[in-house]
Amino acid sequence: MGELHNARAGRRYRHVRRLGPQRRGVAAVVGTLLALLVFFALFGIFLTEYLPLWMADNEAQFTAQASAALAQFKSNIDAQYALGGPPVYATAFPLSSDGVPLLAQPTQATLVLLPPSCPNSFYPANGTPMTVSACVFERQAFTAGAKATTNNPFNATTASSTLEMQLPNRYYTQQTFWYEDDAVIQSQGGGHEIVTGPPALTISKTGTNVSLTTTYVELYGNATVVIGQGSEEVYSQLVTYQTDTSNGRFATSAGVAVPFNYTMQLGTRNPCAWWQYFTNLTSASGLAKNTYWTLTWSANGATSSATAPTASVCQNSADLTYLVTFKLLNLSYGTITLSSFIVNLGAGAV
Repeated sequence: MGELHNARAGRRYRHVRRLGPQRRGVAAVVGTLLALLVFFALFGIFLTEYLPLWMADNEAQFTAQASAALAQFKSNIDAQYALGGPPVYATAFPLSSDGVPLLAQPTQATLVLLPPSCPNSFYPANGTPMTVSACVFERQAFTAGAKATTNNPFNATTASSTLEMQLPNRYYTQQTFWYEDDAVIQSQGGGHEIVTGPPALTISKTGTNVSLTTTYVELYGNATVVIGQGSEEVYSQLVTYQTDTSNGRFATSAGVAVPFNYTMQLGTRNPCAWWQYFTNLTSASGLAKNTYWTLTWSANGATSSATAPTASVCQNSADLTYLVTFKLLNLSYGTITLSSFIVNLGAGAV
């Protein structure tokens, strides 16, 4: 009986059920599908979570590089008029961010040189443009105060070119940089804008004497647009430079020097950036409003306002220019450095 039981047990263990060809194929397909599902799940997490972070970091670095390029461009121009040379400087501007191979293309910038344009010219009496809403310009003037009888004013008004760099970021906040009136302005959606590179405008007060040191930069160039990758050279060519002061311009009938006024008017697409800059400048100087300075803005033909521009003005969806007027009163001394530059974009510009 024991031998019969062992024989039956041996036959039972030797009988192995094997899958047929069709069942083996189904198992292989199911295994492949499961592997693909795991792969696509991980790849989807990469696309939705990691890739945006990677590109946001790339575009943030690109924005920082663009800001540095504008700052270097301004620094080169400041050095040229301060030192009287060299006659030509070249500044490299990055035109694209890094991308992610096969998955995300680099973000390309648009570099634009806008030529001077002021329809209908300027009023001879005060140097303001006849059509403010279509004119990017700068005016600076030394004019007589209440006590002056000898009046030899200084008044310069010029329509100016602007250098604009647009960064249409897809993962980071879109940015636009401007170089205008010897200042670098950074703006983004919602009307948020700031002067990141202020002009060389210095106010100092010693006792009752207030003095001013400033610059007047004229920019000229042909309309040019560059879109691409790599970098683009922007050339600044110094044409003229000179220094004017207030010495001997304003005095009483007896020849005694008396206080005078200074006016800086800007036709700009970025009124809120300039408003904030002048507000911070006067706050740091410690000068009392209306006694030593005033600040107003206006749209074309509208009444000037001494309150901060509204949110709709800051957003400037119509791409208008606004008039910003900054005045310093009761100055004792002023000096202004005037310079003019021709700006050209390098190879590949159109």
